[in-house]
Order: sequence, then structure tokens, then C-alpha cells
Amino acid sequence: MKSAIGNEHRAVGARLAGELSVLRAKGELDRADVTFDLHGTAGQSFGAFAAEGNHIILTGQANDFVGKG
Repeated sequence: MKSAIGNEHRAVGARLAGELSVLRAKGELDRADVTFDLHGTAGQSFGAFAAEGNHIILTGQANDFVGKG
């Protein structure tokens, strides 16, 4: 399932990586890869600090500093 994203959604990668880390630490999520399929316009720092096993697919455009960290 695709989810919409807008340029106001700052640092999506960092937020997703943080949530995945919490779920994994609690044992609520195994080490399997997780894919986020997004469409729209990503904000600054989209994909920043993505964690291992965290895959982010964007159909659309992104601002500067994509995937930094």
C-alpha cells in the first residue's frame, strides 16, 4: 500500500528508523526488512538516518539532502 507524503513531513527516515528501533527493542518486530512505499513530495532530509533493513521508496520528488546521515 502506498502512503502520501508532503514536503512538510521533515526527516521521515529518522522518524521511521527511531520507531523501528523502539519496536525491535521491545521485541514487537523482528529483524526483517521493512519497506515504506510513499508518493508525493518529500521534505528536507527525506531518508536521513535510515536504519538497517529500512527501505524507503518514493514516487515523486524530494528536497535537498536526500538520504544524508
